[in-house]
Amino acid sequence: MKGLALMLLPLLLLALKVMSSYGAKSSVSLSVGNSYLTFSFAITQRCFSLAPCYDNKASFATWQFLKKDTKIVFYLENECQGKSVTGSGTRRGSLKFADTQGFDQRVSSFMVWKDKTGRAINGFMDICYGWERATVSSFNASDGNETISYDSSSGSEASDSAEAGVVASTTLF
Repeated sequence: MKGLALMLLPLLLLALKVMSSYGAKSSVSLSVGNSYLTFSFAITQRCFSLAPCYDNKASFATWQFLKKDTKIVFYLENECQGKSVTGSGTRRGSLKFADTQGFDQRVSSFMVWKDKTGRAINGFMDICYGWERATVSSFNASDGNETISYDSSSGSEASDSAEAGVVASTTLF
């Protein structure tokens, strides 16, 4: 029995490594007035633009489940250009834009960096319009919940991720 366990250990470790790469998606929540917007995604080095629907509105950001050795960067301009502010570099954290001169309600895009170049080598995504397909769930004005799901049908994703798209949800307080 012990011999079988030792034989299966490398397979178990490999399975755990593979499963961890397909694990929890990173998420970023932006406080927008009396509501917040949450994005879930798994690809690093992809720029997420907030214009025109959430451009220049966020005053606070929180994030969780960032991959090891990554950091989140917020930009004043679309397509991850211009002046930027970097989050703490931790897997979980928050940033109050009012504490960063010139960023309160002026953030236009963000990206999770895995390498030091800061280039969007995995492309750009407009959060408002999605990719090739976008579906909007029913909106209930009484509870203020809206969910937008974006799915890529191209199938050409980065090798470090099993992401098919981005899920954005809005909740009023």
